[in-house]
This record gives sequence, structure tokens and C-alpha cells, in this order.
Amino acid sequence: MGRKGYVYILAAQKNGTLYIGVTSDLAARLLQHQTGTGSRFAARYGAIRLVWFDEYDLVVDAIAREKAMKKWPRAWKVKLIEERNPEWRDISWQLMRGGTREHAVTLVTGTVAQNVRPHCLAVPSHDTPQAVRTSCCAI
Repeated sequence: MGRKGYVYILAAQKNGTLYIGVTSDLAARLLQHQTGTGSRFAARYGAIRLVWFDEYDLVVDAIAREKAMKKWPRAWKVKLIEERNPEWRDISWQLMRGGTREHAVTLVTGTVAQNVRPHCLAVPSHDTPQAVRTSCCAI
């Protein structure tokens, strides 16, 4: 059985710079982008907000889709984002188990919270462009 794949779009802000990528581990790849090690382009333009993603049963299908999307006009990409996410909000919280904001626990102090699963994801804080918080799923 093959690995799953994800095509994703990052944005710096609403209607800002877009970055399209593909990966077999979206949470880990987002962490790379948020720490500046994911892509020089995304880091240079501040495209760290996950605004759209799609999951594929096979990573080869995700790769083919990513290659096709990179050739699209910008207007098509914007339409794709706005169909699901008209406000261009960061949707990385959807990767957490449970899939709802109500299940998310934000660790602000860096201390270990009670009853938190080890599956955590660093997500951008919109207070400042460089701020990052860690979100985990509560059991």
C-alpha cells in the first residue's frame, strides 16, 4: 500500500503571496515552513499560513496535482482557496486529532499540559508574523 499525499497552499496574508507544495506528512512540513527550513521562497515571502489542502490516497497522485496547480493562473488558485476558506484563515488546526478548535489546547508557557496527546503542531500566531504557538489535541 502506498503513502498518502497532501497538496497544500500557504499564504502570507489574504490575497498575498502563495506557495503550493506537496508532502506525505503535512504537519511536519508545516513545522518546517514555520521555522524557516521548509522553503526559501515561503520563508522569504512569509507564506506560512495554511489556507488550503487536499489529501490523496497516493503521494504520486498528490505530486501530479501539485505540478498541475503550479501551472494554473493565480485566479484559479484564489478561487480554489475562497471556495473553502473565503477569509483565508489559517486552517492548520484541522490537522489535529478531533479536527475542531474546541479540542485544541494552546501551550503558551511551554509547560506540559495535562491530558494532551503527544501529537502537536506549531501553528502561526497572527499577533506578529514571526510568532508561533504550539497546539495539541486534548484527550
